Amino acid sequence: SQVVDTRQYSEGLANQPNDWIGNLPNDTEIGNATKVVPARKPLPDRIESLILKETVDFTAEQKSLYIPALKRALPYSQEIQVDITDIPLSGAYPFANVQRVNRIYTEQYDRLSSAQQNSLAGKTKAERYWMYLMPNYNKPLGNKPSGVYRYRNFLKAIAMYPEFCNDIGGLAGVSKDDACKIEMATMFAHFQQEVAGLLYVKESGCPGSTPTACLYVANASYAVAGKKYYGRGAKQLSYPVNYLNYSLIVFGNDNIRNNPDIVEQGWNAILSAVYFYMTGQDRKPSIHDVMVQHWKPDADDVNASRLSGFGTTINIINGGLECGTGSEDARATNRGKHYNTFRTKLGLSTDNTNVGCANAKQFSTTGHLGGRWSKYPSGLDKDWNNSNGGTSKCALVAYTTLGLHPLVNGSVSTCDAKF
Repeated sequence: SQVVDTRQYSEGLANQPNDWIGNLPNDTEIGNATKVVPARKPLPDRIESLILKETVDFTAEQKSLYIPALKRALPYSQEIQVDITDIPLSGAYPFANVQRVNRIYTEQYDRLSSAQQNSLAGKTKAERYWMYLMPNYNKPLGNKPSGVYRYRNFLKAIAMYPEFCNDIGGLAGVSKDDACKIEMATMFAHFQQEVAGLLYVKESGCPGSTPTACLYVANASYAVAGKKYYGRGAKQLSYPVNYLNYSLIVFGNDNIRNNPDIVEQGWNAILSAVYFYMTGQDRKPSIHDVMVQHWKPDADDVNASRLSGFGTTINIINGGLECGTGSEDARATNRGKHYNTFRTKLGLSTDNTNVGCANAKQFSTTGHLGGRWSKYPSGLDKDWNNSNGGTSKCALVAYTTLGLHPLVNGSVSTCDAKF
């Protein structure tokens, strides 16, 4: 029988506004509003055990950080994705973060002037407010699929990650609503910088007319012959290994690495961005963990000017180009401006604390190797140090390995077989 995932369902459905998702044009995915969300599965087999039994690589503090961080990055399994993609067009549905976003958008829409309201043509107040926040979302551009960035695809994408917009982390004196607004302002600021506020769905100039244009093949063993892994979607997912990890972690198969154009289509254009937002990358925490302050800067971070706040999310995304130059890069400055613009539109005051990253060193610099997050698990490799007492031939490592991500089912057994 199905069980309720209390993290998503705890707020119940009694306070649902009448104005919920609403009908969208040309939509045929009618869902069943009586369905109950199954509990999300634990971490893939043996991953938690490997972390707990580490005697060399992880301190006790790191173990206490890494296990919950990985769980927050775990999307709903394939068994429930059919329910999420079949999210109903009206009525209530047990996803607390979707409920919260709808209510926030409805409330913010009611605060717009009559002229602003009349300029928006969505079916519901919440959908119209999405149009207000993202006026470029459905503007035709080249062969961008119509509706790829529609509001309903955003709702389906965030439903995959229960902690997004439903987690106050270490924020003090902040409501879940305000924490959600902080998260959306952060995500949308990067959408604005990366793809002009959801105007673009693929990297400019790609696929290109020359054989090598936009290939993005950093390691041939990760790539499928003839496929191009240039930036796609709201976060511009790039490089073969990132397509592979997204495909394996979210869908449990290799389909997206084999068919990268999928990221330009349907809900994947937004879901790939939510995946990136919620998932730690090599020695970096997730953007979610930074903005709700599950991640706390340690001494190494402070010495490297990696501080709590929006500026660290720039460092996570593009620190090598936009951070650490001693003066604020124009791109980083724009991201900060976009962040405060969206904070204002969502009903928050502006934030000028650690919004930039001019002096911040990258997470991958040697100065951070002793820090709390320096060994955040991003792959599995041979256990050269016998660090887990023979539990496995493999150990969790802070770098990406081909198809062996700790959030992928069966990765430990696959790694054991390899060695």
